[in-house]
Amino acid sequence: MAEPDEVPHPFPYQGSKRALAQAVLKFLPDDTGVLVEPFAGSAAISIAARHANLARAAVISDVNAPLMALWLRMLDDPHRLADEYEGLWHASADDPKAFFFRMRAEFNRTREPALLLYLLNRIVKGAVRYSKAGDFNQSADNRRLGARPGTVRDRLVRTAMTMTGTLVRWGPYEEHLAKPHPRDVVY
Repeated sequence: MAEPDEVPHPFPYQGSKRALAQAVLKFLPDDTGVLVEPFAGSAAISIAARHANLARAAVISDVNAPLMALWLRMLDDPHRLADEYEGLWHASADDPKAFFFRMRAEFNRTREPALLLYLLNRIVKGAVRYSKAGDFNQSADNRRLGARPGTVRDRLVRTAMTMTGTLVRWGPYEEHLAKPHPRDVVY
């Protein structure tokens, strides 16, 4: 099995199973067809399984539609997404706190994936929070500016390569569990 540091991860995300992934993978059958992760978040288990060639394919889903839109953009064109993040990261330099609040408001209006990536890299403890109205409302970690653009680019590209062919869905988990193949594993 790969060392945890070798397995890519796309962005900070509270509740990620990244640290537990190697222990979880020990329970995957050798003939796993598709790994289905209906509460994907950062999809740490799917990434680790694909990285270790323990699953032929993956299906990731989550009820958080903007998060899954970010996954779609990342898997479709990680370089463009990295370019967008880099532009945001550099634009924040003059007044990081005010810029964060402007981008959070813009994300709440547009649900733009690059803005969510920026927010995920800036928020306190990677803890995604939404208001009752559905607006992203977590605060910035004002001790740092988020991951450097080169780091984010490497994370996105490596994750996209590892997850090639992954099916991305969103909505209630029940919709994504219908009729699995006997070799599929749901985590």
